[in-house]
Amino acid sequence: MKKNKIHPGFVIGLVGAAFFLVVLFQACGKKGDPVPPRLILPPAVTDLKASWVNGSLNLVWTMPDEKTDISRVRILRSDLEIAGDECPGCPRMYAPVEDLSPRDSKIIRESERVVRYVDNGVKAGWLYTYKIVLCDSYGNCGRDSNAAEIKVKE
Repeated sequence: MKKNKIHPGFVIGLVGAAFFLVVLFQACGKKGDPVPPRLILPPAVTDLKASWVNGSLNLVWTMPDEKTDISRVRILRSDLEIAGDECPGCPRMYAPVEDLSPRDSKIIRESERVVRYVDNGVKAGWLYTYKIVLCDSYGNCGRDSNAAEIKVKE
């Protein structure tokens, strides 16, 4: 009687096909939505202050260190005419006042990192609230700074 032998080539082919099917089915399934790489946004200014000095409205804040990529400084302002009830809890609408380079002559260096900006476009009888937003060279902007508020009475 003749024994049935399995040819070794058949076994190798069968193992190869099984391996191919395992790899094929593991690659199937729903792919996730593309996720952009994690962005490192410029830091938010946290120490913005507004003051009235010698008839000028001054904004003072601390810039990040020189290693931080900052290419634009956006100064936002909310104007509200003083009419007795300024509604302190009401939301403010901010509009850009300036969009400057950190090396612009309108941004005055007080020290290595502390800078000052003078807003000459203010009127007496108004309440002004300011925010600063820092942006990098790719156009990515960080969060708004703290709000600095001042009443111009003169």
